Amino acid sequence: MFESLLTFAEEIGLVPIRKEQSGYIINSLLVPWCTAALELLVRGVSDFESIDRTSMITLQTGMGPFRHDGSYGPRCGVPRREVDWRTTPNTQALESARYVDEHFIQKGHLGIASGQGFYRYPDPAYAQADFI
Repeated sequence: MFESLLTFAEEIGLVPIRKEQSGYIINSLLVPWCTAALELLVRGVSDFESIDRTSMITLQTGMGPFRHDGSYGPRCGVPRREVDWRTTPNTQALESARYVDEHFIQKGHLGIASGQGFYRYPDPAYAQADFI
């Protein structure tokens, strides 16, 4: 049965994963990537568009971490960042959570769903031909 499911997934253009974990493999990759990007922004190392551009060019992807954040909205990461801060000595996690809360959540800037997050929708800067 499992093998036929894997075959079906391949036939419809999906990439079947034979082993998975709670929280999914992709989240184990995305969470640290988005967390690091936010920390760069909060520490004033760079602006969000430059971080996205750098990520998109270097990783050869169509999506940077802040564009990704617009898809699911900033509320998703804040509770996790607060938990990180409470369970580790990482004060950067709390600083990042506060930044997102103050600059986005309190203002109702919840990404694509609200028309604004890091980018303004429906025509975000990353969709423009000259973004990269």
